[in-house]
Amino acid sequence: YIESERDRNFLIRLEDELTTDEAALCRAHLNELPGVSVMSRLQYLVTNGRLQAEIPVKTGVPREVALKLEANRLNLPGVELDSGVLIRRYPGGEAMSHILGYVGKISDDELDRAGERDVQGRAVDENGRIVYEQTDYIGKDGIELQLETALRGRSGRQVVEMDPAGASWRTLPDSVVEPTPGADVRLSVDLEFQRAVAEILREGIRYSNEDRQALAAVDPTRQVRKLSGAGSVVALDPRTGEVLAMVSYPLYDNQLFVDGISQRKYLEYTSDAANKPLLDRSTRGEYPPGSTLKPFVAAAGLQEKKIDLTKTYTCTGAIQVPYAWDQSKGNTHPCWIWRIGGHQALDVFGALEQSCDIFFYNVGAPRQPIDGTQADFLHYRDSFLLDNRLGDKHYFEGLGIQPMKDSLAERFWFNEATGIELPAEASGVVPDAEWRARRYQGAGWSVGDTINVSIGQGDLLATPLQLALNTAAVGNGGSIRRPLLVRETAPRTGQPERREPEVLREVGIDKQWMDTVREGMRRVVHGEFGTARNYPDGTSRWALTNPSGELEILVGGKTGTAEIGQADEDGRYDRQHAWFSCFAPFAEPEIAVAVLVEDGGEGSAYAVPVADRVVRAWFEISGRRERGLVLRREAALAETDESVLTDSAAFPAPGAFAASGPQVVE
Repeated sequence: YIESERDRNFLIRLEDELTTDEAALCRAHLNELPGVSVMSRLQYLVTNGRLQAEIPVKTGVPREVALKLEANRLNLPGVELDSGVLIRRYPGGEAMSHILGYVGKISDDELDRAGERDVQGRAVDENGRIVYEQTDYIGKDGIELQLETALRGRSGRQVVEMDPAGASWRTLPDSVVEPTPGADVRLSVDLEFQRAVAEILREGIRYSNEDRQALAAVDPTRQVRKLSGAGSVVALDPRTGEVLAMVSYPLYDNQLFVDGISQRKYLEYTSDAANKPLLDRSTRGEYPPGSTLKPFVAAAGLQEKKIDLTKTYTCTGAIQVPYAWDQSKGNTHPCWIWRIGGHQALDVFGALEQSCDIFFYNVGAPRQPIDGTQADFLHYRDSFLLDNRLGDKHYFEGLGIQPMKDSLAERFWFNEATGIELPAEASGVVPDAEWRARRYQGAGWSVGDTINVSIGQGDLLATPLQLALNTAAVGNGGSIRRPLLVRETAPRTGQPERREPEVLREVGIDKQWMDTVREGMRRVVHGEFGTARNYPDGTSRWALTNPSGELEILVGGKTGTAEIGQADEDGRYDRQHAWFSCFAPFAEPEIAVAVLVEDGGEGSAYAVPVADRVVRAWFEISGRRERGLVLRREAALAETDESVLTDSAAFPAPGAFAASGPQVVE
C-alpha cells in the first residue's frame, strides 16, 4: 500500500476520520513522530495535488447545493463544478464485491498505458481526444476493470472563451465534441440469490468451525488443526452457462475504494490473518479438488476401456505400492474409510456412491514396467492398517497420467481458464511428468504421483468455477458452456448487445458412460451408502431441498475432502478442504453448484449442508419450491445489513451428532 501510494502522492494516508480528540492527541505527540502530520482532508488533497490539476473536494453534491455554487461562482475563485466526475455507489452490498470489483484513482502507470500524455499530463488518443484525466477514477478489479471501456464511454470537449472576471463568454465554433455516455451492463446474477448464498456460506463456515471443535472435545482422534475462515460457492445454469451466483468469502467493502480506504484497512484486506478478503477464491483460488474429481476420472476410464460396468476392485482400507529397490517396503495409500476396514468389492457405481479411493487408484495407475529391466510390472498389495499386515498382490491396469491429463484438460475443462468476464482468472493445474520436471527442477514422476492425481490430490489444482463448469457439463449431458456473467451490454444510444450462450466444446464421452457417471452421482445423494445422503443420526442432509411432504427433487452430486497440511508416515493429513459439487433437478438440471469450505473438514459434513441451502434457495427463487423455508417471503434488498434468510435455514447445532459416536465421513 505504502509503495503504491508513494508512486503517485507526496503524502501517504495512514488513518482516516480521526475524532477531534484523536487529532489533538496526535498533534500533541508529533515531536515523537517525525514525518507525520495531522491535517484536514482538504489540506491533504491540496498538498498531494499535481501542478494545475483539479482536486475533487466533494462528490455527489446535491442538486440544490450545486445550483447555489454555480450562482455564486464569481465569489468562489478556483471552485469549479464538474458534472463529468465519476460517482460510483455499490448498493448491492459486500456480497457483490468480488464480481463488481471497484474503481480507484488512475495511476501514472495506467495513464501511460492508456495513451500519449499531453502537456497537462492527460492521456490522449491518436486524434488528441482525451482518454483519461489525471483525476479520473477507473476500474481496478472485477467487472469494473474488465468492462472499463464500455462502462466509461468517452469524454467530450469544447473550447470556451472567458472574460477577465473568469466567466464564460462563448464557445468557439467547431470546437465541440459531444461525450459518449458509458453503457449499462446487466448481469446474470440474481441479487437476492447472491446475498442468500453469501449468508449461507458465512454460516456454513461458522458451523464447520464450531461443530468440529465440539466433536474434538468428545473424540480425541479428531483434532482441529486450523479453523476455516474462507470459502466459495459458484452456481451456474447448466443449460446456458449463466452465473446465477458466485461468492468468495471473506467479503470486502468495495465502496471504501471509492470513498477512500485507510492503510490499516487495506493491510487487513490483504493479510493472511484476515484470510485475504480481496482474493476472489471463485476464479483465482486454486485448490486440490479431492474426490469431486472422481466423476471425471471415471468417465475417462470408461471411455478408454480401462474399466467397464462389471469391473470391481476390492478395498481393504489401503494399498501398499512397493519400492522398486525393496519389495518388502513401500508407500501406503489409504482410503478415507480405512478406520472401519474398507469398502470391500465395488463397481464404478458403488465407487462413486461411496467415494472409494482404492477403486480410483486402480483407474489412474497404469500397467507399466517397474524399471528398465521389465522384470515385473507396477503392482500393489492390499493393506490392512488396523492389523498392520499386507494381503494379496494386484497389478495396476489403469489410464496412466498422460491419458488422464488429456481427458481432464482436453475433454473436460481443467488446466485452462474458463474465459469468464472477470480479470486475472487462474488456470488451475493438471500435472504430468513434463510439468513436474519444469516445476521442481528435473524431478521425476512416480506412480504415487499418478495415484494422487486420480483422486484429485497431489499437484492437481482447480478453481471452484472450473469445478462448477465441469459439473454442469455432466449435468447437461456433455456440453462445456462458457460461464456467462454479463447478460447484456446496453449503450445509452443504440440497440442492446445481448451475450449469447457459447458452447466451448463437447466432452466427447459416449452417452452410455456419461449416463453411468450421472447415475453414480445420483447415488451419492440418494443411494443407500451415498456419502451425501444422511447425517450420522440417520436424518437426511437434504431436509431443506427435500423436506417431508414435498415432491422429491433428485440431485446428482459428489463429495470431496481434499487433504492438505502435514502427512504422517502412512500418508494421512491433518487438514482438509471441504468440497461438494452437484446439479439438480437430476433429469433436466437448471442449477449446478460447487461449494468449497477452505480448511473446513469433511465435504459430506460441512460442504453438503451449504449446498442443500443454496439449492433450496434457488428453487424458491425459480418457483419450483414455495418461499419461506430458506428465503424470507418479503426480501428487503435495499437493506444490505438485513438477512434475506429465514430462521429455518439455520445449520444444525454444533455437536448435535456427537452422540452418534465416532464419525467416519468423506
